[in-house]
Amino acid sequence: MFGGMSLEQAPPPSRLTSSVIDALLSGPRADAALFGVVFVIVVLMRAPFLGPGYGTDADSWGVAYAARQIAETGRYYPSRLPGYPVQEFICSLLWRGGPSLLCGASACMSAIAAGFFALIFRRAGGAIPVLAALALASVPAIHIASVQSLDFAWGLAFALASWYAAWNSRAALAGALLGLCVGTRLPTVVWFMPIAATLAASCAPRDRPRRLVTFAAAALLVVA
Repeated sequence: MFGGMSLEQAPPPSRLTSSVIDALLSGPRADAALFGVVFVIVVLMRAPFLGPGYGTDADSWGVAYAARQIAETGRYYPSRLPGYPVQEFICSLLWRGGPSLLCGASACMSAIAAGFFALIFRRAGGAIPVLAALALASVPAIHIASVQSLDFAWGLAFALASWYAAWNSRAALAGALLGLCVGTRLPTVVWFMPIAATLAASCAPRDRPRRLVTFAAAALLVVA
């Protein structure tokens, strides 16, 4: 006997540990934990490759130049046509940090993209979402672009964030994020149809028209 309870009646330590782990990995905590783990790993994967320059692509130096012009003149200056204003305006706030900060921002956006991809992958029933997200982050084109001050990782992050919001029936948020995506990189407008389809599938039939109108209106408003 121990404290009025026999050894046979005491809960096994392994079962107690298992219940604690299950509690930490359920609901919003699981999403936050998964996102955080993927984000940290991807940023660490990029860290050794940040600097000393803005990148091997001439466009990455154009972004840095445009950011400085916007910051110093207060007028919009496109890094190249047709313009990538969301990234360029944000970079105008960071340009004094040099290549490490601008390229670091791209690395963080690629980590955000991988984090949302992990959440979407798990929501779709995929196994081992951490490995799936790291596989996405390790695609050579994505890895190379995400250590330069280019817009590719930014657009991907906004697109996957919008897709995840659509999975959760957040029509206005999904539209606003898609608008930021298009404002970052114009060709990403092609994400409109798959995200709209995901949103339609995530809500009840009677709510679909209202949610789709809200989604489209939010996207067009932010794009405009």
